[in-house]
Amino acid sequence: MRKLGRLPNVSLTYEDLITATNNFGDRLGRGGSGSVFKGSLKEGSTTLAVAVKRIDWTTEYGKQYFEAEISTIASVRHVHLIRLRGYCRHMIESGGGFYVVYDLLPNGSLDTWIFPGMGGPTGQFLSWKLRYEVAVGVARALVYLHHDCSPPILHLDVKPPNILLDVQFRAVLSDFGLSKLTSEDGSEVRSKHIRGTPGYIAPELYQGKPSSAKCDMYSYGQVNAKNLMGLIDKRLREDGKVDEKEANSLVYVALCCLDEEPNNRPPDMRNVLHMLETYSTGKPDGIGAMVDRLAEGTVSSANGGLFVIKLHEAQNIEFQDNTKNLIARVKFKGESDETSPVKKSINPKWKEEFSFSLEEALRRDDELVVDVLSQMYTPTIGFQDSYRILGLVKINLSDVVEKKKTNEMYSLTEFGEEKIHIELEWRPKWRPLEDFYMLETGKLDGIGAMVDRLAEGTVPSPNGGLLVIKLHEAQNIEFQDNTKNLIARVKFKGESDETSPVKKSINPKWKEEFSFSLEEALHRDDELVVDVLSQMYTPTIGFQDSYRILGLVKINLSDVIEKKKTNEMYSLTEFGEEKIHIELEWRPEWRPL
Repeated sequence: MRKLGRLPNVSLTYEDLITATNNFGDRLGRGGSGSVFKGSLKEGSTTLAVAVKRIDWTTEYGKQYFEAEISTIASVRHVHLIRLRGYCRHMIESGGGFYVVYDLLPNGSLDTWIFPGMGGPTGQFLSWKLRYEVAVGVARALVYLHHDCSPPILHLDVKPPNILLDVQFRAVLSDFGLSKLTSEDGSEVRSKHIRGTPGYIAPELYQGKPSSAKCDMYSYGQVNAKNLMGLIDKRLREDGKVDEKEANSLVYVALCCLDEEPNNRPPDMRNVLHMLETYSTGKPDGIGAMVDRLAEGTVSSANGGLFVIKLHEAQNIEFQDNTKNLIARVKFKGESDETSPVKKSINPKWKEEFSFSLEEALRRDDELVVDVLSQMYTPTIGFQDSYRILGLVKINLSDVVEKKKTNEMYSLTEFGEEKIHIELEWRPKWRPLEDFYMLETGKLDGIGAMVDRLAEGTVPSPNGGLLVIKLHEAQNIEFQDNTKNLIARVKFKGESDETSPVKKSINPKWKEEFSFSLEEALHRDDELVVDVLSQMYTPTIGFQDSYRILGLVKINLSDVIEKKKTNEMYSLTEFGEEKIHIELEWRPEWRPL
């Protein structure tokens, strides 16, 4: 960790600057703090191209700006931070000023490359590869300032004009006139004035809250949002070299950093950098990539997401003779769900997936409970309403953090051999690139916002996602006298799943959710089939293996495009009154780290 010390011996005379800049004859530009001039300095036998910033000195603010910039940057060294070459205080009483001398970077500032009409060369073009490297470079600079300097440094004016590009187009963060040194622990800093540039200032500063590293993070998110707008540039699309993994990771990072609530942003810039470096390599997400971020106590998914539990099979299960079926049940955050019953077996297999939609991020002390139950049956009573617990496992996410478990066999009893195979996955709610444009328009996602994008024949989600079908209830169902239970079944792309049986009723209620994980994007001609089945029972035979179809509905996504159906009652028969309430949702698969 670099300790900030006293200023190095880089003081220059005013005459040095007159010579270096040819009497300030070549002005490169002017900003809020003053003007910048092109110059050259001799360093031994080498001539260095430099930029000389003249800071307006007429107010106390000018002096504070100068002192902040010098004291902050003079002692730090990093490839992504501007290098100080010298400084000068000249004849302040008689009209001089404050001067800071930096390396002159040949490719100017980021804003001239990503914003039209900002003074850059006509037709200049920044490729996607360079845009992504800029985002990573600025993140590394902020990690260094926040975590590798003692005391930590807050920049407080991260924006495209303050991001310079060197000869290799590497990002170099500059302009430390608004920066602040924090206490040794990096805690918040209070100031009488709001520091920063409108449009990049974190919202909490307008509420009178102190500055913190989360303010730099918010500004960084805004920079990435502006950087991403380059995807609208026809030349960038025609270049054909936009990496989809990188684009989606950068979108997610921008959205995470731009959360209005500071506590919902990633824990720190190290997490942000890890997101970018993890996703750009194509490393699969899920618990395996999530666990490192849980170390701070929360997954950096500001608006929650989907926690998915996959139950595969169990081993060495012991049960009583009158056991008919075995069921596995999952419980998480006050909610529970269970598998369909399977016939009793020492090694039962379920191969079922359950998802819990969370409005807030997972926490490391959240506990998941999975138990295996026996369903008892006697000829005189039939199926008993109560279940017997044969074993259970409690999984605390702190264990996942420490052991990085993602796909494990868990013991169901303390000393026995009973085990269950459980796979965990976290699917944060943030969405892929097309949702960035929805962020600009204020549209909400789901089928309602998805249908407009289906007009071209496919949802632009290159790696697929999750199609979720929620079955609520049916109405006016007619059935035979020997019907015992009613089941609803969903079929999509060759896969099928069904609800737990409910007792026969004219208006049965299931309130169940099914998800189909797709490796490719939805197509408008994909067809979803939902049917309602009767489970027959006779005293002599018991439950019959076959079901009777009482009605079905076929839902083609082209209908959804035209009618924008998201939460509808569908007719189960052509002329009857039988209906079923179905809700549809599309959850793209892109994730954070």
